[in-house]
Amino acid sequence: MTNIKTNYKYLLLLNDKNSIINDLFVEHISCVGDIGDSSFIILDSGESMKKITMNNIIISNSESNGPFIELKGKGTELFIQNSVINNTVSYGPTIVNQSEMVNIFLSNFTFENNINKNKLDCGGLQFTNNINITINNSLFYNNISKNNGGAICLDNIVDATLILDSNKFTKNHAVNGGALYLENKNNISQGDTKTTILFNNNIFNENDALNFGGAIYSNYDKLYLANVSNNNITHNNAGVMGGGIYSPKHTEMTLFSLRELKIMLEYDEEDDALDSRILGNICTFSYGIKK
Repeated sequence: MTNIKTNYKYLLLLNDKNSIINDLFVEHISCVGDIGDSSFIILDSGESMKKITMNNIIISNSESNGPFIELKGKGTELFIQNSVINNTVSYGPTIVNQSEMVNIFLSNFTFENNINKNKLDCGGLQFTNNINITINNSLFYNNISKNNGGAICLDNIVDATLILDSNKFTKNHAVNGGALYLENKNNISQGDTKTTILFNNNIFNENDALNFGGAIYSNYDKLYLANVSNNNITHNNAGVMGGGIYSPKHTEMTLFSLRELKIMLEYDEEDDALDSRILGNICTFSYGIKK
């Protein structure tokens, strides 16, 4: 599918049905409809949970005047495996979730050189509300958000299951949270939500935030419950505070359990006893972590 231009709201509409897309190559797609309302794919699940599976997909050198892929309706399951999205420019996230509940599984997924140019909408990928997300063995490289969350934005979170395992986040850029941004749903008390978070074997390297949280910005009050092991947060940069990690509230709680985290001023490659490392992050007014 190449060299297509449309001024309609979508090029593909998957409406109230399960869908499987395999072995698809997409290049030079231009969705130039109304600003904020023109997408390549809209998946509307209707009033029940629907599933879309994508395998061996390449999306490249394309643009949209809204989110490139939009998930809507009661509930959505999105499975993307062995796929690449690169060199897209969208007015909004490349993938955005508007569903009440979403299950996301990304494996062996490459997301690189994508731009979200909407200053009012966060993330290269944006998932909201009740989220169940597993991302493994994936690469997020050189993505830009003109808002928060250069690679991923988890916004308006209610219940959350988040598993990040064996991923690499490198040279992503945003206003806050160069690679990853997390935010609670407003007016939801901690006792009303359920949380499972696992961060294992991930690398956050050379990400950049204009203001806070070179790698990670968390305004999510349950991130301290994360099970964290063998992560490297190295050489990230924030213009104001939190070169590696920044959290502006809940200072009575550690952002990551310090039993699982070693903050290194010097890195010894032979020291296998260390689980997670924060090394060489830069900011104007603080060290690599602020909680």
